[in-house]
Amino acid sequence: ITLSYIPAATGNSAITLFTIDGKKVMEIDNGVREAGKKYVKRIDVSRLIRGVYIIQVIGTDKTTIKKIIISR
Repeated sequence: ITLSYIPAATGNSAITLFTIDGKKVMEIDNGVREAGKKYVKRIDVSRLIRGVYIIQVIGTDKTTIKKIIISR
């Protein structure tokens, strides 16, 4: 899957993938990001079993949580 985001403020950001019950599956990205710049991250989910997962994006100004469904 592909995730794109544009931080509103410059600072540290982290993207993490969790199972629906809260177990950390993988840390996708972590580092300093510039405000207003578009970032695109490709996530390899080929080794994950099908099901519902949570992607958490933590930025300097806010935290966003999205639910994704992996099906084959």
